[in-house]
Parts: sequence; C-alpha cells; structure tokens
Amino acid sequence: MVSEQDIEKAINTLDMQLIPNYSQVARDFSIKRITLIRRYKGIYASRQEVTSLYYKLLTNI
Repeated sequence: MVSEQDIEKAINTLDMQLIPNYSQVARDFSIKRITLIRRYKGIYASRQEVTSLYYKLLTNI
C-alpha cells in the first residue's frame, strides 16, 4: 500500500514541473497514475481526510 508521505512527495514533485508528467512521477513513487491524477486535481482526498470529515459531521448533529 502506498503511504501518504509518498503521495505528498509525488504531488510536490508535480507542483515543481511546468507541465506535470503524471506517468513518470507515478512510476518514480510506485503510485497508480489515476490515483495520483485524482489526488493532484483534488478529485479525491486521502482516506484520513475523508474519515475525519465524516466523524466531524457525526459529532455536529
């Protein structure tokens, strides 16, 4: 399983590129390309963020 630190490092690497090369960065960090693209574009959040939001919504009821 890919660690959250690896995904963050990959996203930081993409931020430094003028034209993001998702395929190469995904290979370098052993991350699925589609997962990297979705996380980079903000389509998906990390499991930790989603769980935190879920519990926060439950406690605000």
